[in-house]
Amino acid sequence: MKYSQTDSLLYRFIRLIVRPLLDILGHLESRGTENIPKHGGVVLVSNHLSYVDPVIISAATDRVLHFIGAEETFRIPIFGRLVTQLNGFPVKRGTPDRGALKEALSRLKTGKALLVFPEGTRSPDGTLGEIKTGVSFIIHHSDVPTIPVFLNGAEHFMPRGAKFIRPTQLSVTFGAPLDFTTLKGIDTKQEMYRRMSEQIRQAILALASDSC
Repeated sequence: MKYSQTDSLLYRFIRLIVRPLLDILGHLESRGTENIPKHGGVVLVSNHLSYVDPVIISAATDRVLHFIGAEETFRIPIFGRLVTQLNGFPVKRGTPDRGALKEALSRLKTGKALLVFPEGTRSPDGTLGEIKTGVSFIIHHSDVPTIPVFLNGAEHFMPRGAKFIRPTQLSVTFGAPLDFTTLKGIDTKQEMYRRMSEQIRQAILALASDSC
């Protein structure tokens, strides 16, 4: 299946509507947006709390975001097509998905901003889980800036199992670009990816600590 790489009018229209709603229902605060390059490929790596995380983070920045979502999401009639039109593309969880990796690198090569939730699934309790090495593979092979992101409040805004949102405070913090220079000399790729993932995890935890 071919996925669109265009920054659609639908995306911009929906964001135009969503941002005021999030301001009202979530009192959305954006911090550190100056850390995001205005142009060119960039990877944003964020903690994952709810189904609406991509919407909240997209509303918090002026960059048009592309994102990777669980494959099963794209199988939902109508909704799956809508997610595709909003710059999403699927990944098969639990196994290396070469197609998703290739699509991610393609979008970054053409100057897109890619949002990734490297835990691979929503946190059951709001704490940051293990960072999968797939995101490190993407970062290493794309050679674009990496921005850590900490999302706060989404686990209360739309908790697991909830059918409706619950008004609460939301905030999105974008950190400074990460520097992986010291890790590039590691001989084993697997070890390099593991240490890159740990550096990403520590950067998100640092943003969480600063947000408290």
